[in-house]
Amino acid sequence: AHILPPYIRCSKTAGDLISFSMPSVTFDGAISGIEFDLPLPQLLATSADNILISSQIIRNQTLNTTHSECITHSITRTSTFLYSFKESLNFLSGISFRAAIPLVSTAGGSMIDMKSEVGGESQQQWTQTRQETYSISKTITVPPNECIEVKSFVKWIENISVAFKAKIKISGRCHRLRVNNGQVVENQPMDRDMIQQYLQMNSFQGRILSHTEDDSITAELTGVFRGSYGLGTDTLLSNI
Repeated sequence: AHILPPYIRCSKTAGDLISFSMPSVTFDGAISGIEFDLPLPQLLATSADNILISSQIIRNQTLNTTHSECITHSITRTSTFLYSFKESLNFLSGISFRAAIPLVSTAGGSMIDMKSEVGGESQQQWTQTRQETYSISKTITVPPNECIEVKSFVKWIENISVAFKAKIKISGRCHRLRVNNGQVVENQPMDRDMIQQYLQMNSFQGRILSHTEDDSITAELTGVFRGSYGLGTDTLLSNI
């Protein structure tokens, strides 16, 4: 049977809907997890620095009584988070994912939401910038007749670069063509063989991991995380 020019015959799909329209294809991608390659000591040694929040001297001029004083300081800095994929994802109509931040505890504030709704661009890089305030509140006790210098810091990661792997689940829809009568059936789900054929035709470089579902595939992506952000606060006490 004759296939209309915009339509491609699927190499494995059986039945009468055996071809699909390339221009009509829309894909959704869901990234299920990002795993970082973390040589932790080396990263901290080369990327971490102490940014001074405050410095003050607390004096106790009494002879027999300790003196306690509460210090409270904060600093606001700009954090940046960039996730760059080696593989182009320009075939996706939209993508969103929650991503972990390297070296930060998962207890709180360590996940960021990345989202893109417009397809047709490179779709290889997601960036988020935000203002974050780092605060410290601590009670300092000074012995009699002593002076203590109190310095407060935020431990800051500058331009860290970490490789990662991620899994992405891809599903799609497209216009289908009935081969027996040429009827176009719009916005039909694509099966996994059709999805894989389309990706191969568009030079997708990700590694296909599984075909456990009829209407989607799971693939592995590789990329690099780059960022500048704080890891927490600390104080340094010195007798003077």
